[in-house]
Amino acid sequence: MKSFIILISVFLGQALWAQSFEAGNDMQTVKLNGDFTLRCTAGSKYSTRYVYCSDEYLMGGTHQYFLMDGQGKKIDKVNLKSTYSSNGREVKKSVKFDSDKSRSKKRVNLWIETLLQKPMLDYGNNKIEYTAFNGNDVVSSGEFNVNVSLKETRECDHDVIFARNDSDCDFPDRLCDRYFSRQNDCQ
Repeated sequence: MKSFIILISVFLGQALWAQSFEAGNDMQTVKLNGDFTLRCTAGSKYSTRYVYCSDEYLMGGTHQYFLMDGQGKKIDKVNLKSTYSSNGREVKKSVKFDSDKSRSKKRVNLWIETLLQKPMLDYGNNKIEYTAFNGNDVVSSGEFNVNVSLKETRECDHDVIFARNDSDCDFPDRLCDRYFSRQNDCQ
């Protein structure tokens, strides 16, 4: 009987550990589309270009803390592995953990993809497996799901942006963030 109670305590202790990202486990994205006319007056050059912009952001932030209630246990590192439901692709990240704050020490890239970084999340259901460590000792492991869906697509008004810089005129797509900011994210 005593071993049965201990087994139940261990099982419930593992099951009660809460884990998520800052915005929770059900997230939404917003797509932004729009265009602007770029008028360049860099040096003696004068030109006009039409620029189309498209962006997408994760509500709650593209980089978020990983949160986990360690129930007073010392945790210094957490390994995360995400599996996209859309194509089965896996992304692994290791983050230092602050037990006192019950969160990772740095934010985790959830949505931005670059040549050097892969996001933890994709559209649909993402299975996140975690293993929490204190030194080399495993303190806890488990999994949870994060669902990502498209909330809305917004269309911005046409705008005109003036540039006096060769770099802006030669690479106008760099001005898309400024355009969306001027358009208040198409609201």
